[in-house]
Amino acid sequence: MCVTRGTDEPFQRTVPGFVRAIMSDGPAEVDGVPLTRDVPLISTATEVDQLVALLESPHRQADVLVFSLPDGSSNPSEAAASANSVHDATLGAAHVYVLAGPASYLLTDRIGRELSVFRRAVRTYRPGFRAWVDEPSRHPLAMPDRIASWAETAPGEFERWLVNQSLGNSAHAPGREERLPSFNTVRQLAAQLERERLRKAGGTDAELIRLFEQDNEQLRKDLQEQKEQYDGLLLTADAEREAAIQEANAAKAQAIERLHRIRQLEKKVAESTAPQATPIPNTLDDFESWCKEHLAGSVEIANRAYQGVRKSEFHDPQFIYRALLLLRDQYVPMRIEGTHERRQSYEEALHALQLEDSATGEGVKFAADLYSVQYGGTRRPLDRHLKGRDSRDRRYGFRLYFFWDEEGQVVVVGWLPSHLDNRAS
Repeated sequence: MCVTRGTDEPFQRTVPGFVRAIMSDGPAEVDGVPLTRDVPLISTATEVDQLVALLESPHRQADVLVFSLPDGSSNPSEAAASANSVHDATLGAAHVYVLAGPASYLLTDRIGRELSVFRRAVRTYRPGFRAWVDEPSRHPLAMPDRIASWAETAPGEFERWLVNQSLGNSAHAPGREERLPSFNTVRQLAAQLERERLRKAGGTDAELIRLFEQDNEQLRKDLQEQKEQYDGLLLTADAEREAAIQEANAAKAQAIERLHRIRQLEKKVAESTAPQATPIPNTLDDFESWCKEHLAGSVEIANRAYQGVRKSEFHDPQFIYRALLLLRDQYVPMRIEGTHERRQSYEEALHALQLEDSATGEGVKFAADLYSVQYGGTRRPLDRHLKGRDSRDRRYGFRLYFFWDEEGQVVVVGWLPSHLDNRAS
């Protein structure tokens, strides 16, 4: 805890000197991982698996900072920033790794492109990381050009910023009281030990009562100070919350209005120009890029769905693309316009692909984590799915799980193309 008199001037956070002395005196670890003076280089599949295990560890409390290298490189000096400087400045408070270029592809396979890091970018993985579920914004990514602009301001400026962020995060980690008791807690324990010592030494009742009274008086003062502090914080928080709600509602209304205008403009453009067929690839190699190019604004694919496609054994890749285009071209217009003609067009498109649109069923109730995705800061259930063949053979069975986001006027696909388990399966 830092207390200053007068104005709080900006300062650079550092690891306390006595902590460094302790770490230099013998073996030390963070989150069960031994500390090393050199920054570990991640280059093999086994090392990538160990990194992912650390990222996803539910007990991890420190940030993991990953400095990626260019494609094909295993030379740490080619990173966009100095991993060594950050490692030295955060020793004992964060994990720092350098990721070789070839290993970045392995990491992408394990956790998905949206949450991976590659080509000289630097990513901070906060505690509580969950691959294929987390939103990328929870784990900040610094691109190499942005890091370079930091360096233009002042050499080492990005490293200092990164150190400042990670040390700040370590001080605000949840469960701090359990890991390091507060001063008041320690003082109460000391008072209790003093009473026990006095009792064993044969102290009189008057002496014990005096200790109890001193302890109670101190507790009353602490409670009064805390009440005054928390009352002020609550008033401030309520005012900030009300202002934030009003600002969010205004932004939401503005976004909805702009979205409506964009939809109208898109409709006019489509009516005035000859339609062009969307290319349908024969493989799933560039599936993610294809989705971002051809589905943007109508269909959003969750990270976990990309994982499902990457692991897919489905025999007909083109069918997956056609199912997504059905959502873009038929389902979305039907939900926005709601006319009988749009509904009929959607049903005809379903029939042409031999698909059925139905509610997901009991899976949403009994396997909520499996049948939901993180979207817009909350968990959203995948309450509908497109059903193809019912074969449990992953090569032939087909399912596409999704939900409709009314505010954004988009379909969000959470999993495809295989079955998700439920009580029946």
